[in-house]
Amino acid sequence: MKRTVSRNGGHDFRPEYAALGQLRQRFPALPFMALTATADDTTRQDIIRLLGLNDPLIQISSFDRPNIRYMLMEKFKPLDQLMRYVQEQRGKSGIIYCNSRAKVEDTAARLQSRGISAAAYHAGLENAIRADVQEKFQRDDLQIVVATVAFGMGINKT
Repeated sequence: MKRTVSRNGGHDFRPEYAALGQLRQRFPALPFMALTATADDTTRQDIIRLLGLNDPLIQISSFDRPNIRYMLMEKFKPLDQLMRYVQEQRGKSGIIYCNSRAKVEDTAARLQSRGISAAAYHAGLENAIRADVQEKFQRDDLQIVVATVAFGMGINKT
């Protein structure tokens, strides 16, 4: 969920989301589900109040994902370091996040030029292309997705 209904939601808050509570008033039997990856207790209570949820089931999971690794290393030749790391990971899949569409396109092209199965994913691509990239990645037909935050925080790939 990119946006939140909570007034504590930070810079992503859109006032229109607070109006979702009116749906609950107009359609009281309509099932509601609120999902977020980052809400603290205050924000959760705000969402419950704004949506008019009565005794909702709240499930909170750990952020610990043993299959996800974060690496920090000093940059001296970033592209060379990235290429070496990706080549060492042959047979494994991964997501490389970049901070611009241009960097996404450039990095994906450089990986492809070295024979690495990679594709770009960003908001500037057509929906059909983004869906195709995600499907190929989930089917293991694609090793690397080079993405902006348009890919969200990844996908559940088992």
